[in-house]
Amino acid sequence: MTAPSEEAVLIACAQRGDAQAFGQLVESCRARLWPPVLRVTGNPHDAADAMQDGIVSMWLNIGSFRGEARFGTWAHRVVINASLALVRQRHDIPCEWVCADVTAQGWDLAEMVVLRDEVKRAVTALPDQFREALVLREYGGFSYAEIARYQGVEVQTVRSRLHRARAAVAATVTRAESGEGLSLRAAEGVRFASLGRRGSPR
Repeated sequence: MTAPSEEAVLIACAQRGDAQAFGQLVESCRARLWPPVLRVTGNPHDAADAMQDGIVSMWLNIGSFRGEARFGTWAHRVVINASLALVRQRHDIPCEWVCADVTAQGWDLAEMVVLRDEVKRAVTALPDQFREALVLREYGGFSYAEIARYQGVEVQTVRSRLHRARAAVAATVTRAESGEGLSLRAAEGVRFASLGRRGSPR
C-alpha cells in the first residue's frame, strides 16, 4: 500500500482542526496564488484583502476538500472566487470596458460618471458565468485559455460567453438615454474596446 503524501497528511491534519498544518498548506502555494489574485483585483491592497478572504474561506471549507485535485489547484479557485467577489463590490469599474477612446470623444465628467454607473449595473445583471468570464478577461487580463481552464469549458465557449456578455452590457448602456443623464451622443458612442486590450488573445 502506497504511503500518503506529505500534502495528504497535512490535509488530513487540517481537516481535524490543525491550524499549523493548514498554515503549511497555504504557505506551500501562496507565492503561486498571489499573481492571479493581483491581476484580477488590480492593486496590492485589494489583492491582500482577497487573499485573506480566500484563506479564511479555505479554512472554513477544508473539511469538504476531497483531494480530487491538488490542494494548490483548489486554493487557486477559492482565492480567484474571493477576488471576483471583491471586484463585484467595487465602484471603480473602468469605462474602458465598454467605451473605446472615451477621452478622445470629448465626454464631460458627468457623462463619464453616469456611464460608469450604467456599466456597473449592467455587469452586475449578467448571468454568473458571463460576468465571471468578463471580469477575468477585462479586469484580470486572463487569456481565453486561462478562463477556459478556470471555468472548466472549451475556449470557444469562453469566446461565446464574452461576446454575449459584451453585447448585453453595451445594449444596456445604450438604452440609458438622456433622461437618465447620459446624452444621446454618449449613448451612441458606446461599444466595447477591442479584444486583447488587457491580456493575451489566446
